[in-house]
Amino acid sequence: MPFFPPLFGDIGKSLKKLLEKSFNDEKDKKLFTGSVLKFSTKNGEGVQINSYTRHKGDEILSEISAKYSGEPANISLTLDNKSSIKLTGSTTKLYDGLEAELSLKYGKKKGAVGGLNLTYQKDFVKCALDISAVKSGENAGINNELCASIGEDYLSVGGSYPISLSPDLKLNAMKFDDLSIGVAWNLKDLSCTLINKPDNEVKMGFLQKMSGSTTLGAEYHVKGLDKTPKLTFGLQHKVSPELTVNGALASTGTLSGKLTQKFKEPNLTAALTFGMDLTKGYDLIQPVGVTVSLGDA
Repeated sequence: MPFFPPLFGDIGKSLKKLLEKSFNDEKDKKLFTGSVLKFSTKNGEGVQINSYTRHKGDEILSEISAKYSGEPANISLTLDNKSSIKLTGSTTKLYDGLEAELSLKYGKKKGAVGGLNLTYQKDFVKCALDISAVKSGENAGINNELCASIGEDYLSVGGSYPISLSPDLKLNAMKFDDLSIGVAWNLKDLSCTLINKPDNEVKMGFLQKMSGSTTLGAEYHVKGLDKTPKLTFGLQHKVSPELTVNGALASTGTLSGKLTQKFKEPNLTAALTFGMDLTKGYDLIQPVGVTVSLGDA
């Protein structure tokens, strides 16, 4: 079977989920300390409806999306109570191995943003060009990211390089130091990653499947030569097919935990997320995060 190596942004993705994303709010990417209700339903015609409602502090975010998956394209529309709207369409029918995705988004803060993503993959090779056009604000202009990767199932190397244009379509200064490189080494139950980003940011990590129910991971992360390195350990254990426990401990003193329970009748998943800052004591960060997902959400 053909092997398609991961793009730079996907190298170490499973490890990041174990150490961070499992505990973070999917919208603001911080430790989740609020309440969320999600609902999802779909029919046999390829139409899926999703809703997301979050209460965090004094803020309420409500979002609804509709998605159609079929031929010749996939189309999705997302609306929220912050007056943001996003329309996305993608297709794989333009050329063999090529996927194109076009997105249009409008929000009060960033104004209008247009995006085009082209991804091409062939045996042992994958590359992508991501184009984002911002109409106004400090990031106004056209921002591009070029990614390419090569490898086999046991070793992959990927890179990413930003290319930006000013509003008058002049090419901004380009530096070799802006290049990001990632390496992924995979064995049967062990994967190791090395990621180097601009400004001397380095990540080294591993993900080990101890058994069919337990996964262990760790990452060494330093953001610059003059910064204190951060070491994080993470663990996921499936107590039963319905109950999963996640935990992560960082050298900065941050402890995160999550309990996820699935129910068959009704089709529901409940998750409890909590955190501690051990440098300040053993009290839980309040409030504790509660997520309830109905249907296929």
